[in-house]
Amino acid sequence: IRLSLVGSEMCIRDRNKYWMYETIDETLKNSFYRDPRIEAEISVLEGQVLDDKISSFIAAKRLLDLYFGGKAE
Repeated sequence: IRLSLVGSEMCIRDRNKYWMYETIDETLKNSFYRDPRIEAEISVLEGQVLDDKISSFIAAKRLLDLYFGGKAE
C-alpha cells in the first residue's frame, strides 16, 4: 500500500509541476502575441519568411528582440 501511495504522490507532484510550466508557457505566449509591437511586425516578418527574404530564425530573433527590448540573445 505504501508503494502505491508514493506513486500517487509522485504522479500528483509531476502533474502540479507540469501545470506550473504550462501556465507560464501560456501566459508568456499570450503576452507576446498580444503585444502591439509584435502584432504590428509579425505579419511583415512572416511575409518575408514566406518570400524567402529572411530565415525563420532571424524573423523569430527580431520579434523576440522587439518583445524583450533588444535583450534577447
